[in-house]
Amino acid sequence: MKKSLPVLIFFTLTIISLARTSTLQASDAASTRDLTESALRAEQAKKPLEAAAAYAKAFSDKTLTSEYRDQLLQQCLKNLIASGIGPDNPTVKLAADALKSSPETWYKFTESLLSRGNSASLQNLSKLSDALHTFNPNDTRDLITRGLISDATQNKLSLTEIAKKLDSTSVDIGSSATRLKGFWSDSLVYVKTLAAPQAIKPGEGTRLLSPAALAGLSPAVARKRIQTMGSLPRNLLEAQGLYYLIRAFLLDGRYNEALDVMRFMQSHYADSSWLSKARAEIAQYNLLNAAAKAKLIENASHTRRIQTGQNPHPGNNVDGVFVRPATNLGTSGNEATGRVASSGRIVSGNAESSAPADSFQDGY
Repeated sequence: MKKSLPVLIFFTLTIISLARTSTLQASDAASTRDLTESALRAEQAKKPLEAAAAYAKAFSDKTLTSEYRDQLLQQCLKNLIASGIGPDNPTVKLAADALKSSPETWYKFTESLLSRGNSASLQNLSKLSDALHTFNPNDTRDLITRGLISDATQNKLSLTEIAKKLDSTSVDIGSSATRLKGFWSDSLVYVKTLAAPQAIKPGEGTRLLSPAALAGLSPAVARKRIQTMGSLPRNLLEAQGLYYLIRAFLLDGRYNEALDVMRFMQSHYADSSWLSKARAEIAQYNLLNAAAKAKLIENASHTRRIQTGQNPHPGNNVDGVFVRPATNLGTSGNEATGRVASSGRIVSGNAESSAPADSFQDGY
């Protein structure tokens, strides 16, 4: 009996401890639920700073999944940027502390913001960036972000300085990855091209104009990149890149510029299959009536392919919640080399193509 008493006491204490832990977890869950609901109400009431603080506090609940916490922190950052506050606000410090334990959330958020290209939001991001970003100062993505912000705000001097740093800096994106990919890889080339167009390497211009590179961008950002590439000397682009440029010009109603590019292709890439495709695109465009052409341009101006992350409160949709750029167009093959599955021809009237889009936005 004496031996069983300590055992009984041990099990009793264990049960009490488990009960307390369960009670605390239930309390934490209720607290987190209250915070996220408070954040959503604040968003709907147009109080972004209040929403940001609630999201940051909810993020501190480590019993949540990493994906859920990532989404909460992105929402916190979204509201901070929308608030227009300065870097000394206490909520900025809350967000900065949270980002130290989840640095990749910062890059997911900045990618989403940069791909939309709203200049006011990017200026606010620039204002808060140093206060929020207190981790891994050698990440190349931070230089790329500064370059894209300089481009959006037309700060050419800053852009040139950043491009020089990118040229002298080895690509470093932390221990979680070995090289830049997707949006960041394309944006690195774009920033360098803005500062020194003649330094563009074979294939890079084609890659920037490819459907895969433009798919996750807003129409305005995609158009700006196309305009940049269209302003380069034609001989800096390969036949495939020129073909993509023709299609982009047609979508933007810039028929004469599309013809100009095709004439260059005829002079320099007479035997290329991309020239044949370009001729077919222009021929099909000429078959459209004025109303159909206008509709084509309108669709290209408003279409945006996005993927949405999981909303922790599906019944409470807030504009812009958990937006992430799309990367999968449903095509097979390598866009950079032109080995794709579909032709993505321009479609007349109200007909819809059965082939996946392989163009800038869905109208390409």
